Amino acid sequence: MNPDEIKLEIKDRISKTDKTFITKLGTETTAGITGNDIVSLEILLKKVNRFFKFYKISAIICSVTLIVFSILKYFDYINHLNMNKSGLFILFTIVFLITAFNYQKVKVSLENKIWLLKLLDRIEKS
Repeated sequence: MNPDEIKLEIKDRISKTDKTFITKLGTETTAGITGNDIVSLEILLKKVNRFFKFYKISAIICSVTLIVFSILKYFDYINHLNMNKSGLFILFTIVFLITAFNYQKVKVSLENKIWLLKLLDRIEKS
């Protein structure tokens, strides 16, 4: 393949990646995410990683707590616990899971975009 064809293919892939960010993040961060500055994208990737870890850990904690309480209640180790209000806990768990999944998809897309930009820079330098 011709290096110009490779550059066009990489630029096409980057533009396709940029289009997916609009549906996955709010409009306030899409301006920085669609840019081609590798340093700012890596800083944004660190922030997305931090949010992803927070929501993933929160979802795990909520799920485990809900499972432990329901098992304890089922075997009558806890008599004073009212499990009728556990729907709110389930709702929190679902919200944390969906948000963690959303940030995971943004994280993967950002990593791909950064890799493609670095590859494009390497091709242009040679």
